[in-house]
Amino acid sequence: MAFEPLGWHSVLGVMFWREFVLVCVLGFATSVGYAVATLFHIKRYSERLKDRFCTVELMEYGWLRLMVWGFLLVWALEILPPFFYPWAPWSLMETVVHLPGVLELGLIYFIVFAGLFYAPATRQIPAPPEKEMAASDEPSSDEDQTVQGYIAMRMEEDKLYCRPRLNIERLAEELSLSPRQLSQVINREFGKNFFEFINEYRLEEVKTRLISEEWAKSSVQEIYESVGFRSRSSFFTLFRKHVGMTPSQYRDANSSPQSSTENGT
Repeated sequence: MAFEPLGWHSVLGVMFWREFVLVCVLGFATSVGYAVATLFHIKRYSERLKDRFCTVELMEYGWLRLMVWGFLLVWALEILPPFFYPWAPWSLMETVVHLPGVLELGLIYFIVFAGLFYAPATRQIPAPPEKEMAASDEPSSDEDQTVQGYIAMRMEEDKLYCRPRLNIERLAEELSLSPRQLSQVINREFGKNFFEFINEYRLEEVKTRLISEEWAKSSVQEIYESVGFRSRSSFFTLFRKHVGMTPSQYRDANSSPQSSTENGT
């Protein structure tokens, strides 16, 4: 039924010219709520990954965020026609009406291909037990500080961080600790998550090897792969963020003129 203004030209009266328009707006608001909740859970999931893994590729869920924003765009376009109806040209209305369908088709293809390429890398992470969550708020104990010293000693002497595909379970097994205890000590005593803890060790080792005579003839790729990094783009991003320059610039800035001329790396 058409909207009948009550003797005055209300902007809202013109906009809500059909009863279903209000329903569409409420539906869009609900969809926005679900989208915000989805983005929140993606962020939370990425943060929890950093407590268990040190590989950057596992935290890259931009494709999921892109999918959420894509659907938000489609939903926004679907509620625009009623608002533009009294003023927009018919050709523009036709475009706005049919564009969401085209975008939805594109999103479906995107979801299919993204699922094939990225879904296998998705990791299921169990929720931490309530006891573990409560323990994380407790003050540090002498035992935790002793374990901290033991972990630091093993990391420096045995270079455990250089092992590829390292996660908190494998490191805990190597250190004869439980994953829960290791995670607590890293979080409370070192003040970092597992991702930061391992990759800071790796980056420091890369810096050492870049200016070491023993590794002088090795390429940057050989060096970063030797400490456990697998992705070139991820390594360069972390290195620039941590050091403020590229590995080649760091090597040139800290090498003697003679070695820089010989290596040219």
